[in-house]
Amino acid sequence: MWLSLETAAHRPHRVLVCRAEQHTIPFRETITALDEHGAPRFTSVIPKTVELVKDAARHPRQLYGYARVWAELLTDLPN
Repeated sequence: MWLSLETAAHRPHRVLVCRAEQHTIPFRETITALDEHGAPRFTSVIPKTVELVKDAARHPRQLYGYARVWAELLTDLPN
């Protein structure tokens, strides 16, 4: 992952944590490592959910956190 971040350093970039199990130690360790290394990341996290997989084949009824990611992107776009 760190090599990917170095490769993208000359462009705007940010890590999006997906399929996250936010109540787990590996999730907390991942977020801590990203923050300690200064990796830019979305504050929104996409949770792991079976419903997201079911909705992928049709028009989703929920956005499963992606609406918050979109809102973060919109705040970063130049006017």
